[in-house]
Amino acid sequence: MKAYWAQCRFELKRSMRNRRLIILSLLLPLFYYFFYVNLYGNSSQTLSGLPWKTYFLMSMASFGTIGTVMNSLANRVAVERTQGWLKLLRTTPLTSRQYILSKIVTQLLLAFLTILIMFAAAAIFTHVHMPIRLWIGALLGIMFASLPFMALGFTIGVLAGENAASVASSVAYILLSIFGGLWFPVAIMPHWMQHLAHWLPTFRMANVAWRIVDHQFPSTTDILLLLTYFVIFVVIGGLAFNRDQKNLSV
Repeated sequence: MKAYWAQCRFELKRSMRNRRLIILSLLLPLFYYFFYVNLYGNSSQTLSGLPWKTYFLMSMASFGTIGTVMNSLANRVAVERTQGWLKLLRTTPLTSRQYILSKIVTQLLLAFLTILIMFAAAAIFTHVHMPIRLWIGALLGIMFASLPFMALGFTIGVLAGENAASVASSVAYILLSIFGGLWFPVAIMPHWMQHLAHWLPTFRMANVAWRIVDHQFPSTTDILLLLTYFVIFVVIGGLAFNRDQKNLSV
């Protein structure tokens, strides 16, 4: 157990020193948020029954969280595979399950910090006001909805090489965010893009937060689709990881 917690602390410290992670998961979403909120108005405009600044805050908090849990995990796992880190771990008391769990705990903590900072910045500088239960509900909802992206990041890291993982995760990050309605509202998309968006985990992730801050529970469709994506990515990533482990034993 000591080895597990030591690994968690190591993962957290290493991630906090990652400048690319800070830029993609925090500074970029904050820039987009402040830019578009001020560009389109930060007081009177509404979208789907929510003030524009509240609606877009949930979009950008989701966007930043995906960058935290997917991109950083994909890159880290790929680097560790190519540099022989996983082979080295076999000589330590840390089991494969503990290794994976340490990644999950670290990414959830980083996601928590990303969302918390974005919420605090929006409350202070653009005066987003909600009851505390809605802030907490949205934070927990986004963290729950980040699980499929965490699994996707791990899968990319296991399947791709060091350089390929960085490219693949970045491309997936941008495309899923655009087509999932995080950068601009789904309502203004062409009809075919609206239909596509409703099947993507990015839209379902943000929709969980949008519904919570609108005093609604996440829909059954949101939860089922997110869980489906999670299971699919876990199965693919798990099979690929076990294949790698067997190859290391040869």
